[in-house]
Amino acid sequence: MSGAGIAADTSGNLYLASGNGSFDTSYPALDLGNSIMKLSYGSGAFKVLDYFTPYNQSNLNGNDTDLGSGGVLLLPDQPGSHTHEMVVVGKEGKIYLINRDLLTTNNPHYCSGCSSDPQIVQESPSGEIGGMYACLLYTS
Repeated sequence: MSGAGIAADTSGNLYLASGNGSFDTSYPALDLGNSIMKLSYGSGAFKVLDYFTPYNQSNLNGNDTDLGSGGVLLLPDQPGSHTHEMVVVGKEGKIYLINRDLLTTNNPHYCSGCSSDPQIVQESPSGEIGGMYACLLYTS
């Protein structure tokens, strides 16, 4: 995450973005390369509460365009239906806006065979900005 720390909300949930790696969610494996994860910590262990993986995870992995190169930014509470949002930008230069209360609508964490990610709040086209290799920052 280019030196960005793990983000945490007031409920103690932790948020991070991973870089290149394998993607396999079959039990007992949980390999979440190029994914955004919501974790909790308790009883001496971390638990994945929720995650989002872009539809083009395999392409990101194969072309070294890590999703996790820009870190995770938790936004202040927002008006509207998604009050708790976060932003993630990786090497691909695509901006992801995600509801951190429920990372994907109806929990389809990964949209295999899709050409976009309809299960998140919003995403920009690839290359909307240059690749992100730094910590994101919010100022008011």
